Amino acid sequence: MDTFRTGITGDKTLATINQIIAQQEKTNSEFLDSFIDYQDGKVINKVTFKLYDDNSVPKQLTLALKTAAAPANTAKVWEGVMAVENNLVPLIGYREN
Repeated sequence: MDTFRTGITGDKTLATINQIIAQQEKTNSEFLDSFIDYQDGKVINKVTFKLYDDNSVPKQLTLALKTAAAPANTAKVWEGVMAVENNLVPLIGYREN
């Protein structure tokens, strides 16, 4: 399985992070995980994606606050912490069934 990492700066809103991931997933890739890193003295989310060999597009992913209810008709696929608006925030990733 081929993967790649990209950075999402920690100053983004959760809505913007979800949009960035959705745009990336439209290019034959799937969100796998994220971890916190530092680059040039700033917090950055290092996001890992799996590359598809075909033109597959995964079902929609939604990152939500850990304290929020799960969106309807989804399955939990990831749990972790990301930098959101310069705060470390516990999140859960849900993918449509």
